[in-house]
Amino acid sequence: MKVKSLSLFIAMVLSTSVHAYIYPGTGSMIFQVLTASIMALLFMLKT
Repeated sequence: MKVKSLSLFIAMVLSTSVHAYIYPGTGSMIFQVLTASIMALLFMLKT
């Protein structure tokens, strides 16, 4: 497992160009998940 993780990390670091596209809705989805997680954590700590 460590060999796979290490080789994946090396491949990601040594890549010269990445052709990736993030859909416009993805950013808002990530923001919503992070916001909901923080609020849930605060609610759990409060109760």
